[in-house]
Amino acid sequence: MRKGKAAALAAALLLCLWAALLVFQAEPAFEDLEGHGSVVLPVIMYHSILKDPSRQGPYVLSPSQLEKDLQYLQEKGYESVSVAQLLDYVHDPFATLPEKPVLLTFDDGFYNNYVYAFPLLEQYDMKAVVSIIGLHSDGVTGLEPLNPTFDHLGWAQMEEMLDSGRVELGNHSYNLHTIDAKRIASTRRRGESLENYKEVFCQDARKTQALFEEHLGWTTPIYAYPYGLISVESLDFLEEMGYSVSFSCAEGLNTLSKGQSLQLLKRYNRPSGIGSERFFSQILP
Repeated sequence: MRKGKAAALAAALLLCLWAALLVFQAEPAFEDLEGHGSVVLPVIMYHSILKDPSRQGPYVLSPSQLEKDLQYLQEKGYESVSVAQLLDYVHDPFATLPEKPVLLTFDDGFYNNYVYAFPLLEQYDMKAVVSIIGLHSDGVTGLEPLNPTFDHLGWAQMEEMLDSGRVELGNHSYNLHTIDAKRIASTRRRGESLENYKEVFCQDARKTQALFEEHLGWTTPIYAYPYGLISVESLDFLEEMGYSVSFSCAEGLNTLSKGQSLQLLKRYNRPSGIGSERFFSQILP
């Protein structure tokens, strides 16, 4: 009888070990997935959206052309994704992205993004990132009505866009979206100490982040470099401040894989004067 119980117990233990081994094999370690499989991600960079043809150019697109862009992407099977989805994808071994993802971004935080682009995002079920220059948006506080041609987004519009779940906000600096004799955007000056550069860069980024937290209760992981001008030292600063995603203005496709960094994502600037099919056929995979 004892031998029978011992045999039964041994068999049960073997069964448990076998089941545990199956579970272990079904859940591969994260590092085993790094480099296995990848997703090609095009990122499109828009700026101002205005109806006036005289203002359209390299960084100003008409609302009708933007709508044609969204229609084209839908017809070709592309699905807009959020930065939150990208972060899940690279950090979670089992997270997936759509078969044909695209990331839409709007730089500078113009009020016309709310007037013209936001309704189109809702109409076509799209997502986007809007990157804010803190000084300009803070400057329109209390100024109503806002002008789509000249003004930047106010906090009320940003709150509505955030609440929709379609828009994420990025930090486009507070007051480093300038090029002058003092400093070229957010880059390090020639001969400037690393300590001074870090203080200037981080204080500026924290000002916009503080405004997000004060007015919106929002903390963004996204930093869009002003004019795409970059000093490599600033990448470490961004990581220290909790920015896990940054946008450059270098053009090209991004290939994402598990465990990789999302710093300096490449983007294609969208100018006016070229139709949707011609523009996207040159850049989409």
